[in-house]
Amino acid sequence: MSDKTNFSQQANLERNLGISPSAIRYAALHSITGSDGTAGTECADAAYARQVIGWGPVLISTGSAVVSGSVSTGNTASITFPAFVAQQTVAEWSIYDALSGGNRYYHKAISAATWPAGYALSFPSGSITVQEQ
Repeated sequence: MSDKTNFSQQANLERNLGISPSAIRYAALHSITGSDGTAGTECADAAYARQVIGWGPVLISTGSAVVSGSVSTGNTASITFPAFVAQQTVAEWSIYDALSGGNRYYHKAISAATWPAGYALSFPSGSITVQEQ
């Protein structure tokens, strides 16, 4: 699951992820992780660009699979970033409300890995999840 940023501490999941016809959210990659209050270092590869992320329905949990009383959702389709021009290290993903700049709503550190030039990093459907309690 993801960590909330300070910006979204008081906001609800549906508003943050823009689960409405007019809102678009973007997945971003970071080479250095950040904190809830400060973004990490976003990848700077020549081919890199944030990617549109679509969300599934919000699920309300009452069982033990996730925290009871929480709501969660995940990406509905795979997200593939353009092939890297140069070797890149990826250590975190984030969700933003703009193609560049914007507000960072969620972030999640992942096992840092270095990817070779020519590699197109992809996240399968359902692999980027967020949860509110």
